[in-house]
Amino acid sequence: MRPLGISFSHKLLLIMGMMFLLDTISKGTQVAAALNLSSAAVLEHYNIWRLITYPFAGQSVGEVITFMAVMFFAGDKVETIFPKHKFALLLLMLTLLQGLGFLLLLSYNPYPLSGTTLLSFFTLGMYLAMFSQRIAEVFSGYRVPVPVFVAVLAAMGLVFSGAYLLTNESYLFYRQFSQSIIGACFGIGLSWSHVRSGRKKQAIITSTITPVQAHHPDEEFETVVSSLSNKIGSSLSAPFSEYSEEDYTNEKQLNLILDRMLEVGYDALSPSERHFLDKYSEHLRE
Repeated sequence: MRPLGISFSHKLLLIMGMMFLLDTISKGTQVAAALNLSSAAVLEHYNIWRLITYPFAGQSVGEVITFMAVMFFAGDKVETIFPKHKFALLLLMLTLLQGLGFLLLLSYNPYPLSGTTLLSFFTLGMYLAMFSQRIAEVFSGYRVPVPVFVAVLAAMGLVFSGAYLLTNESYLFYRQFSQSIIGACFGIGLSWSHVRSGRKKQAIITSTITPVQAHHPDEEFETVVSSLSNKIGSSLSAPFSEYSEEDYTNEKQLNLILDRMLEVGYDALSPSERHFLDKYSEHLRE
């Protein structure tokens, strides 16, 4: 569970809004010029920080509205699926990958790279894939199905991007449109991979940590295993240390052992790892 306090998604939303206001006050001549990404700035002047800062610069009004809506309604929900700062790291990695791709493939492009279209649709894709069967709460108790809500936000972002066609900057429209498709595909694909990995871990727990010749089924034990299975998908892995008597209930060590079992099989586990599983199973049966 995420600690109490403002989430990373909402912090990012506030920062993005403040940067947009600052860029507007400076009439787009200072902030955008210092933060956006261009091949000349990075390759000739070595402004490496632009690989991270370009989403904060040169955004249109439509991009800002779309990003803030996505982060406010969807980003906070997606963040709860990942442990600690993993969602922030995912957004950072996606930002770096897009920046490097821009430098490699579009190094001679006259338009610098800026804006949050990729991040918005990445988060939107993850939200749709993870919560497609749920109802989205919008403002004061108004409820709509998640797919409908995602479609509205996506349509809003694409309509705002279409404004470039009215200003004879069709290249920017096609770039944002491609970012939308790529970001959504990345988000959906990563979500499915995350869910599939969690299901594999649950299956291993169910098949390996079970009572041996239990004559009287223990409902409490089944409840504990079910609760543990639901947590494994979102628990943070940590380096496995050799078994010691006082740490045989460590869920992080259990999670890492199960990951190894997926890769190499139960027979390849070390004696200490097998002993850990045995002790953990005994603890659950107590």
